[in-house]
Amino acid sequence: MNYVPKSLGEEADISTGDQSLGYHTKTFLIFGVLFVVGVLFVAMLSEFTAGFIPDKWEVKVFASDKSDETNGDKEVDKKNQEIDGVFGSAVVACQQFPSYAGFENKVGFTKLLKEAKRKLNFKINCIDEDTPNAFAYPGGGVYLTSELLKHVKTPVGLAFVIGHELGHHENRHVLKRLGRVISFQTVLSVFGMSDMQGIKVFSDLGELSFSRHDELQADDFGISVVSKYFSDFNGVTEFFEYVSSLEQSAISDSSLGNVFSTHPVNSERIRRIQEKLGIISL
Repeated sequence: MNYVPKSLGEEADISTGDQSLGYHTKTFLIFGVLFVVGVLFVAMLSEFTAGFIPDKWEVKVFASDKSDETNGDKEVDKKNQEIDGVFGSAVVACQQFPSYAGFENKVGFTKLLKEAKRKLNFKINCIDEDTPNAFAYPGGGVYLTSELLKHVKTPVGLAFVIGHELGHHENRHVLKRLGRVISFQTVLSVFGMSDMQGIKVFSDLGELSFSRHDELQADDFGISVVSKYFSDFNGVTEFFEYVSSLEQSAISDSSLGNVFSTHPVNSERIRRIQEKLGIISL
């Protein structure tokens, strides 16, 4: 008996097809998962490690060795090149602003520092910026923009803003945030993407947002500061109220975006501060 193979239909397909497409897809997915896991792991590790970095190490790496006197014209001239190179803004004399002069006469930065437990090289600088903002810099730096000082006019309002930034230092939020940025860049470099633009570790520190938990912790430190040195809290939320009033303007003014990212404001947050200080009842 002769074997006669059965004929196949025209639509039958016995080819194995192109298997390389599925292989490359799986490889890409695995690579993507490993990348995300790597970013998250390194970020978590760096944030955890930041909690144990000695204060003297932070000061040595970040803080300036210059004189603490930052309000005199001589010191302003010394710092102009340094701060302009880092933040893109020139330092200005804080005392030229009536709000800061009033704050110094009422309480002063030195007295507020008594509430800080960390041994950092605390300094306050005012920079020429047309957006109202304040931020903390590693090593103990506190920066206020000229626009903020034009609109926060009460000593208690300015004391709260400065106390809030000191709260970020006290709770190591600045180091943790810096750790997240550096870890992200490190992972990018490991995967051969170190040329990507977007995150500049130092110059963008004043623009990166803290978590809601961090912001509330910093608020609580500011509350503790003003409650100790002030009896009249009228104006304590002056900065947040002003920033909140700018919300509609931010729709057409992208330069205000950084203010809302670094200091997210809502009525509940303002109310929380007022409740803790007894301005309004619970």
